[in-house]
Amino acid sequence: MDDLNQHDCIQYISPNTGRPLQWLFTDESGTSIEKQITSRMRVLNDALGAVAWVNAGGGLYQTYRFAVGDALRRGVLVEVLQKYGGRSRPFSILYPQNRHLSARVRAFVEFLRSAVKS
Repeated sequence: MDDLNQHDCIQYISPNTGRPLQWLFTDESGTSIEKQITSRMRVLNDALGAVAWVNAGGGLYQTYRFAVGDALRRGVLVEVLQKYGGRSRPFSILYPQNRHLSARVRAFVEFLRSAVKS
């Protein structure tokens, strides 16, 4: 993990702050680690664009497992530093407030919840 800055890493720039997000890790003892990645490659507010860049061989990128799960299963992408994983940023599912959600919206929300847990 200490030599990440020796690799081509893609930084995600927060649209709220204009600053790169730190990469989040957990060590063998369960201690949370935040690492600032230094890179000339940056993506502003386009996580899926960064995933496409990785798919094209652009470098390393830390993202949500559900965003790359299919590519990992097919062997298109390879997870590195797996033993330091298990930590994530919160995210939200947004939909219009309605007392009677459609079956499609309910099914999609449940699908996302189960996908994130796995």
